Amino acid sequence: MHSSRFLVETPSVYQFVDLFLIEAVTHLHVGVGRASGAVDLPIQRDEYGFPCIYSSSLKGAFKTAMLWAFYKKLNNLGNARKLVEVLLGPEPESEESFESSVAILDARLLAMPVRSLRGIYTYVTSPHLLKRLQDYMILSTSADEKLKKNIEELLKKADQLNQGKYICIGDCNQLRVDEVGGKIILLEEFWLDRESSSQPEPPKELLNKFKLEKPLLILHDDDVREVVNRALIRLTRVRLKPETKTVHEGGLWTEEYVPMKTRFFTVMLFKKPPASKQLIRNITTQENIDDDTYIETLTRLGVLTQDTAKEVKEKLQQNNVDVSKASEIVVMNLKNTLQEGLRVLNNYIIVGGHETIGRGIIKLEVV
Repeated sequence: MHSSRFLVETPSVYQFVDLFLIEAVTHLHVGVGRASGAVDLPIQRDEYGFPCIYSSSLKGAFKTAMLWAFYKKLNNLGNARKLVEVLLGPEPESEESFESSVAILDARLLAMPVRSLRGIYTYVTSPHLLKRLQDYMILSTSADEKLKKNIEELLKKADQLNQGKYICIGDCNQLRVDEVGGKIILLEEFWLDRESSSQPEPPKELLNKFKLEKPLLILHDDDVREVVNRALIRLTRVRLKPETKTVHEGGLWTEEYVPMKTRFFTVMLFKKPPASKQLIRNITTQENIDDDTYIETLTRLGVLTQDTAKEVKEKLQQNNVDVSKASEIVVMNLKNTLQEGLRVLNNYIIVGGHETIGRGIIKLEVV
């Protein structure tokens, strides 16, 4: 093949965007360190006060999880580390600094399970939370068009919602308390009436899309903020002296958790990996950095197969060099490599703290 640098020197832009649903399999404590309020170790919150997972926390967890997944795939720890660098960027102490091929946005709250007087529990969301989902779906290149339309229609209905009312997706008969006129009672103190409307019921298929096994209540934004805050788990923990079983000085503190079964959503953006000179030389032992060595590096790391590498070369050998198509093939395979790594892990990773006491396990799936 020629020694061109068409692919190597092409500016790298995000070409594919996937929307991910995150399920908290266990309680989550993705914290912000110590605080001076009523809770010593609070969880991360977005600019509106709702629970969230910052992208930096997700990316750090991804790096750890993908290293194990790629080691199982490549059976070579050194190459697994290099593949993690290609996808998610190098560590600060690395010999060479370059940009990550995958960008991860903050994970926003979609729905939280809340204790109900009837039916044990249900999920709650609000127009504000659904609008944030809609914002992320606009970015996605793979989002279900029918789902986009369902969310849009649901928001038109939910925008007229009054305080103390709810819109139900699913069978809410199991939640209603007949003794008080069919109201739904959440957390023993939030009494909710059904919003009367002549509009058709929201599509129940949304429950399947969001992997919800219980009905979803859409509440007024002001109501859901209070309900969500009350539904968070706050535990007081104590550290004892082993010899006397008395409390250490400073050994009493309070932690905050997002309850298991909470749903978040995030977006991952994918672009062509940078042509890192040090990385390519380490993999191929070649000093000259051109399209050949770039493609060979990605092939050795498992991003490209022999067939897809050949396809990329063919695009670059045509009379009218199709660099954009060659780049698209690379990015698509890079996206598939990350999703293959997730499948190796059965889509589970650990984020946040306290994993040794059963916290922080989440499941990620492309919507």
